[in-house]
Amino acid sequence: MIALIGVATRYQSEAIKDVYKYARQALHGVYQDDFGIVLDENSLEKIIEKLKNFRILIAMVLTGGTRRLITRLGELGNILILISNTKQNALASALHALYILSRANKRIWHIHGDVHELPWNTIRKVILGTKRLISLTPGKIVLIGVPEEYLSEEGYEVKNLNEKFGLTVETIPLKAFLKKLENAKPNREILRRISDMPKEAKVGANVDETIAKMYSVAMELCEGAVAGGIRCFPIILRTDATPCLIVSDLLDKGKIFGCEADLAAIVTMLLAREITGEFPFMANPITINEENKLILAHCTAASKLFESVAKLVSHFETGKGYAVQGDFKENTVVTILKVDPSFTKMFLARGRIVRGKKFSEEFCRNQVVVEIERKPISIFSGEFAHHIVMIYGDHISELSHVARLFGLGVVYE
Repeated sequence: MIALIGVATRYQSEAIKDVYKYARQALHGVYQDDFGIVLDENSLEKIIEKLKNFRILIAMVLTGGTRRLITRLGELGNILILISNTKQNALASALHALYILSRANKRIWHIHGDVHELPWNTIRKVILGTKRLISLTPGKIVLIGVPEEYLSEEGYEVKNLNEKFGLTVETIPLKAFLKKLENAKPNREILRRISDMPKEAKVGANVDETIAKMYSVAMELCEGAVAGGIRCFPIILRTDATPCLIVSDLLDKGKIFGCEADLAAIVTMLLAREITGEFPFMANPITINEENKLILAHCTAASKLFESVAKLVSHFETGKGYAVQGDFKENTVVTILKVDPSFTKMFLARGRIVRGKKFSEEFCRNQVVVEIERKPISIFSGEFAHHIVMIYGDHISELSHVARLFGLGVVYE
């Protein structure tokens, strides 16, 4: 899947063997094959067929005079990770090749620096996150409870999603979902979980079974998909049951599943999970004050995000059961992110949770106050639509690098 190769000129090769050796050790466990240092085009052509079998190539640019070697690697159609050395005019060749390949819309990430001072932990995260993303392709996202025209009505540029990430979208109309719900068998695991969880909500006698049936149908419809989502409100109005527990449980199991069939938010959650390994929280932005304290809220989340025991409470907008509610970890650094519905750019911000417990009856049940570094103008301009995603930890660096690698512009605020 991932190969390592060095490029240099014959006349300078003796001076850079130690640099390549250091990089090889720093990336141990990331690549599957090491092709050593290539010194000329003839040597490269001898291994070119083997290199075509790797979806990611890590090219250590060790000296100048290597532009042709780099561009030849870029022509293979692989994702190319360029790491250029600070000596031997390596940067000049890397930049020359980068310009040529970028004009041809090749997927390249370039990082430059002294081999002993490079952020190898970030480099490893970027490469492995990229590997996980491309392993999803070709893949599909299933949206439940929406007609096909929903995609264009919401402004989703599905063509861009497919071109950048190799993902397609399948829509399941509400009528088809409800028909399957009639004949579905309730999922016993979810029934047990409902029985075991603390409850504040009072619901009708049939709600537990309906939710368990919803879970069975969702699992069936999303079989083989890389992610899914469900348009909650029409289903709640028809069944008096909420999908919140379904969303929470699937997220706990590492399956990306989003509320309100918000494709842009679901893609954001998918990228966040694959790149960082963190569990994402999808939420509504409520407001931000003059101290840059942003309130986020939603009626479900992965229970693995909570420091408290998850409980079942009433759903905010409808008063029906259940929402899944818990307390987030306070005084914790977080990353806020969102891919826009056109799938051309990603918003990123860094913050810290200053309040993780529910404090108001005026918005959704999971509530978090995040103090961010500066006011996010882009979010409130509407260009990233109505949901936002939060993950624990500072992941700005790897997210921004991978976003650019896949052709997303980065808005960092």
